[in-house]
Amino acid sequence: FCVDFEQEFGNLKEECGLLNEYITEGRYPSDLPFESIGADDAKEAIEAAEKIEEYVLKNINLLSDNEKSVQVNKERKQE
Repeated sequence: FCVDFEQEFGNLKEECGLLNEYITEGRYPSDLPFESIGADDAKEAIEAAEKIEEYVLKNINLLSDNEKSVQVNKERKQE
């Protein structure tokens, strides 16, 4: 869904796919023994989540900067 709004989200497809594997475990943890997720898998998932988080936060800041720029331009037009 995110790619519909920002094409660069497509660069995170692999990371999103990896995290998608854990959806069932997160929603229904009793369906799968905790031990089935090894340390290496957990580390890989955390790294993927951090990469996604970094991208999203960076783009939120870009949006905020853009919104500030739009506001400044509106104020200048009113003067």
